Amino acid sequence: MKKRIIVEPTLCTGCEMCTHACSVIKTGAPDPLFARIHVVRDEARNICIPVVCHHCEPAPCVEACPAGAFKRVARLDIWVIDEDKCIHCGECVRACPFGAIQFLPDGDVTKCDLCGGVPRCVECCQDRVQSGNQHVQDIKASALRFDNIVESASLKRRMQLYKEGGGIK
Repeated sequence: MKKRIIVEPTLCTGCEMCTHACSVIKTGAPDPLFARIHVVRDEARNICIPVVCHHCEPAPCVEACPAGAFKRVARLDIWVIDEDKCIHCGECVRACPFGAIQFLPDGDVTKCDLCGGVPRCVECCQDRVQSGNQHVQDIKASALRFDNIVESASLKRRMQLYKEGGGIK
């Protein structure tokens, strides 16, 4: 079963611990500019949205790459950038519908590789008490989870039904 990073923007505080953890793992320094995840602040909705690769299938970034610089990691069922083949043209950056592929300050192109199956951003995302929801009170959850995508979709649907129904009857 495919596991992916699942984002719940309503639980994100914008602390950016995820970006710091990612950059430390990838570069050895806590510099969010080198992270494979970034946090976008949506002022209109007053939320912060962690942006991370969805590992789409089919993947627009892979299809757009003229150099064939993506390779499949079968164990995780994801695409990663082969830095030796990447020509830094930016076609994958433009093709990503989520803005998850980006140029680093040093000119390299990067995206999330799930840290080999143990995403550090998820590990450091602190549990928050959900607030502003009249039906679900005092449930602790993180803005980032590493979960099976089928189970996650099912859980999200169950929570939606729970909220619409006014709780457990």
